[in-house]
Amino acid sequence: MSFLEKDLEYLLLEANDELLDERGLCTELGANKRNQVYLGNYGTCDIIGWRRWSEDVYGKIYQGLDITIVELKKDLIDIDAILQVIRYTKGVEQYLKKRKIKDRYKINSVLIGKRVDLKSSACYLFDYIENLEVYTYKYEINGIYFNQEGEYELKNNGF
Repeated sequence: MSFLEKDLEYLLLEANDELLDERGLCTELGANKRNQVYLGNYGTCDIIGWRRWSEDVYGKIYQGLDITIVELKKDLIDIDAILQVIRYTKGVEQYLKKRKIKDRYKINSVLIGKRVDLKSSACYLFDYIENLEVYTYKYEINGIYFNQEGEYELKNNGF
């Protein structure tokens, strides 16, 4: 049986954050999730999750929005996938700006794929792009498991 990108998308839409966390996907998608979200000329994102929050700080109420953009890759996470999720982030920012959303917001990006491109230097970007999380997944007899990627370095530094 092959595990397809649409299967992964369905699983992420149906599972709650706690279950995903138990399986290694330690990010908050929130209770509000939509798939195949059209972002105008910026493209169509696989999944966007969001949650509203409010906080009372010394009697002043602050409100905000946490948004998570998820881009799924059937196989390889490479530089194109990184640039794609950055483009989607820009699209969401422009959408909020155009709609004059006054709430504070934070946009997190998550890339999920079967493996990471280690032939290019793109894997080093994972540690330097703020609010980007990268996960690989394994689909086994007991279900799906996620592994957070990052902290890549050369085996031989040469110094």
